[in-house]
Amino acid sequence: MFQGSMLGPLLFVVYTADVADIVDQHGVVLHVFAKEKKMYLHSYHEDVQSAAAQLELCISEVGQWMAASRLKLNTDMTKLLFP
Repeated sequence: MFQGSMLGPLLFVVYTADVADIVDQHGVVLHVFAKEKKMYLHSYHEDVQSAAAQLELCISEVGQWMAASRLKLNTDMTKLLFP
């Protein structure tokens, strides 16, 4: 007997692959692990506001795609961090 199927995770990756295209269009780096996606953007100190606006627009477009795809963006887990 099989304990689990690889089909579910594989279909999820295929289904959400468009997110990578959206993020790439904004010049943002995407890291994916399982069902978690993290977006990064490197900028100089003087460009922080511009970078934050760029990330905000990217997250907004990802949220719109997710809503259209019957997925929900977890806003409680969406954070903007500055090192």
